Formats: sequence, C-alpha cells, structure tokens
Amino acid sequence: MDIEERLNSLKNIQEVDVPPFLFTRIQQGIKDKKKKSVPMPWRWAFAASGLLILALNLSVFYNQVITKERTNISTLASAMQMTNSNDLYNEQN
Repeated sequence: MDIEERLNSLKNIQEVDVPPFLFTRIQQGIKDKKKKSVPMPWRWAFAASGLLILALNLSVFYNQVITKERTNISTLASAMQMTNSNDLYNEQN
C-alpha cells in the first residue's frame, strides 16, 4: 500500500454521533477522581514506615563504619607488630 492510498482511506471515516453532555460527564469524572485523597491513617502509617526505614538504614550504616574502623585499627596494629591492648608491660595474672 502506498501512502496516497492510506491517506485516501481516511476519507471514508464517518463522524460518530456523540451523546449529549458526554464532555461534561468526562470532566466531572476527572474532578471526582481528583477529590479522592488518601485517608489520614494511611498517611501517618506511610510517614511512620518511612521514618522506621530511615532509622534502620542509619543504624546499619553507623554500625558498619564503627566495625570497619575497629578492623582498620587492628590491621594497622598487627602490621606494625603492636598490641592493641592497654595492658602495661603485658602483665598476665
């Protein structure tokens, strides 16, 4: 099929009879959907769950940083053949 044939086939399309007030019904349906909002308990639940997830992420991150820092100090001390204890003169009881 050629482009001209396709364009000519569009001339055979007939206009559809539209029911009265269809446009106003569509507009009213859109307005009704906009008016519906999320109930307040769901908002509070969403906010609380977001804060809980944030707190968990921060605690995991903080614990990883501390563990990594301790590991780095131990690695450095063992590499320099140092002890990482505070015992004076390596006294053992």
